[in-house]
Amino acid sequence: MAEGEPVSPNAFSLSVHNTVSSLFSISRQDRTHSTAIAAGEATLEAGFLEACGLLAEAPQASALLVYYDEPLPAFYVGQTDAIQVSAALAMLLRRPQPSSPQDMTLRLSWDTRPRTEACGSAPINSALRLARLLTEAETESEFADGRLTWTWSRHVAGH
Repeated sequence: MAEGEPVSPNAFSLSVHNTVSSLFSISRQDRTHSTAIAAGEATLEAGFLEACGLLAEAPQASALLVYYDEPLPAFYVGQTDAIQVSAALAMLLRRPQPSSPQDMTLRLSWDTRPRTEACGSAPINSALRLARLLTEAETESEFADGRLTWTWSRHVAGH
């Protein structure tokens, strides 16, 4: 539209935030539940909370959490605190089972306190921040999104 070109219905349909989950379910002929969430800087955290809610309703089930984000087009640069690098993360989540003592437990909490120095210099993308927590020695990661301070923590039973 900005270039005076006609709008393609196909281009528009591929621009909505639930496109990826819809195309994935169509290609797999999979009719299971999916939810698309856009929650700004806390989208990964909101997705994790949604997955936990689904697992609370069906304790023996699993939930596939897929997060992706990419930089906005140049037109929007400077208008938001958008991410600067593309990243994606997929995790198959399930509730901890007593029969699996080596399972990693991932926890998320939030607080309304303002951002503190404890938040430190986090990676510039939620997926990178969580990947660092899951793969490095640290067991806790904290960041503030302007409204809430989110704290991820991990624990491996037996360690």
